[in-house]
Amino acid sequence: MKESKKNKVTWDINFFSVQYDKNGQKKGISINLVPFTNFVANAGFCRFDLESGVCLFVRVEEKVVEQVQIISIVDEVVERVENGDTVINGEPCDEVTNEMVIEKLYGNLPRYFAPILLQRIRSETPFDFVKDTKETAFVCFKNGVVVCNEKGYELKPFSHFDKHLWKKQIIDREFKPLSDTLTLLNDTKKAKEI
Repeated sequence: MKESKKNKVTWDINFFSVQYDKNGQKKGISINLVPFTNFVANAGFCRFDLESGVCLFVRVEEKVVEQVQIISIVDEVVERVENGDTVINGEPCDEVTNEMVIEKLYGNLPRYFAPILLQRIRSETPFDFVKDTKETAFVCFKNGVVVCNEKGYELKPFSHFDKHLWKKQIIDREFKPLSDTLTLLNDTKKAKEI
């Protein structure tokens, strides 16, 4: 991932090989599966194993885990290819366009996005989910996790949190400390008095 000239995030598309005929003429490209699954993993996707032996596909961003369907993986990969730079061995590859890579993927979606292939993408670290204890409770908001204990509470950004949490655990609003709310109420009362 890198910043382009237009401040748009781009990705190196490096999971293909150029195929040549016996005369040295380019005849197409092929998708290399190990680099391709690495590309998908770098987008945050992996499998999540259930105790029953079944697995789900998930996306992990800043310790937030969301269950996804294969179509979401396809959409994200295609978007990254559309906005990426084709490279071979770390060097720009002008002879292969983004459209050529997308065309190759579309030509065989059942192969490149087969569940059995995507199941090869494992999480780099084990999942360790947030759990309340006798001493500490965790409440998840859009702007972070509020850690509550006998000393009080603290809002921690997801990126600084050491545990995973499910996206569906997040309350769909931002946490605002009570003191801010009381200050706002007092200021509103004062403004009405003036």
